[in-house]
Amino acid sequence: FMNILSIGNSFSQDATRYLQAIARANGEKWNVVNLYIGGCSLEHHYRNMLSEKESYVLQVGGCHTGFYVSLKEALLNRAWDVIPLQQASHFSPFYDTYQPYLNELAAYVRRLCPKAKVYIHQTWAYEDGSSRLLDLAGYPDRGAMFADVRKAYARAADDVDADFVIPSGEGFAKAL
Repeated sequence: FMNILSIGNSFSQDATRYLQAIARANGEKWNVVNLYIGGCSLEHHYRNMLSEKESYVLQVGGCHTGFYVSLKEALLNRAWDVIPLQQASHFSPFYDTYQPYLNELAAYVRRLCPKAKVYIHQTWAYEDGSSRLLDLAGYPDRGAMFADVRKAYARAADDVDADFVIPSGEGFAKAL
């Protein structure tokens, strides 16, 4: 049995939507939980950590539960095996937006869940021609954006001594 708690945003929502069902179809039992706030950045997660507000929509097995929880409540809820962290997509290429928040979050997660593995969940670049790619992120194409996303996540993994990088962005880059 594996317990996974994603601390993310819509990208972690996308990544976890069918994960529990896929594991079950493969004969494995995984409890996949996502703490959801759309567009949530590492800075926002950090501020939630400090405030202990019940700001996160609790999603289990890819479904909204209707419950709101704090980061601390979720971390202390059970013995988590894996806890992925990720930056908001619009900040993902820009490493200066990761710190000091990522280091503080990773330390907090390790303090409350010392047996859990801390993963970094790499996001993906916006699609070519989208206004988000050009106007929000300032990139001419998804390849240029993803090159910076890849570098930022590699540096993030090194900085927090992550146990693994989930290469979702790599998958999207190859698929497109």
